[in-house]
Amino acid sequence: MNQSMLRRLLSIGLFLCTPMAVAESESHERIREAAGKHVQAQYRDTNEGKIGIQVGRLDRRLRLPKCDTALETFASAGKRKGAKQTVGVRCSSGQGWSLYVPVRLSIRKKILVASREISRGSTLTADDFQLEERDIAALHKGYLEDPSRLQGKVLKRALHANQVITPGQLSARRAIKRGHQVTILAKVGGIKVRMQGKALSDAAVGEQIKVQNSSSKRSVEATVVAPGIVEVAL
Repeated sequence: MNQSMLRRLLSIGLFLCTPMAVAESESHERIREAAGKHVQAQYRDTNEGKIGIQVGRLDRRLRLPKCDTALETFASAGKRKGAKQTVGVRCSSGQGWSLYVPVRLSIRKKILVASREISRGSTLTADDFQLEERDIAALHKGYLEDPSRLQGKVLKRALHANQVITPGQLSARRAIKRGHQVTILAKVGGIKVRMQGKALSDAAVGEQIKVQNSSSKRSVEATVVAPGIVEVAL
């Protein structure tokens, strides 16, 4: 075998023994970091409470071409905000790709909970509730923070001790009942006029109600200002 042939065989052998170049893959941590920052940015300028973000792991088998530009993030269509969110992450350079990353959000703050078992129909007092730190991200029915909003409210359903109190569980105590006699107050020029009337529905203080003037039999819209008293704007 001449030297020329030998050199050719050696060069072919070196080529076959050299590992083929493998395209560099995008870092899973970089993808997860982008998804976490997307959710964090939504609460950057709020005083919601203590924010916690947990980004889900990606499948180890997932291999995406490395993105030469900054990763873009976007909200998943049709997904409402809450404890469980999905963030879209994409690369617009090269071959381009996109995927969705699961993110779990927690927001801890002090809210009102029942301090003891309370039966349905009870009128709440200061002894019935207290402030406790809870995760509000998963509270889709809402929550309350201001104790003054509970004073005097009536429970629509029973509460267990330490149960979160939601707006839908409360109703205002009726100051006027349908068919009862009411005093109608009206201001005419600087003069207050009092008339007697009849309530056409139930209502609490601050609510709108229809009342019928006992003299004229005319029905008017009024605002309940106290038990048995309504005010008409003329």
